[in-house]
This record gives sequence, C-alpha cells and structure tokens, in this order.
Amino acid sequence: MKMQSHTFSSKSKPSKLCKIRESLNTNQVVHQRGRDNIAKKI
Repeated sequence: MKMQSHTFSSKSKPSKLCKIRESLNTNQVVHQRGRDNIAKKI
C-alpha cells in the first residue's frame, strides 16, 4: 500500500520507480534460482 501512495505522490519520476521495481523483481528471481540450486544440491 505504501508503494502505491509513493508512486502517486511522485509522478514526476515514474521511470526511476519503474527501475527500482524492476531491480526488486530481478533480485527476487535470482533469489528463487539460488534456492532451486541449493535444493538440487541436497
């Protein structure tokens, strides 16, 4: 909920917020892959 209000308050810099969200998504994907690799090793 906080993220949404933040995006609405700062419409002047939407590209920056988009980049931050993209980086967060990629970090989650990398973390998920790391978990999969660990699971495979075990």
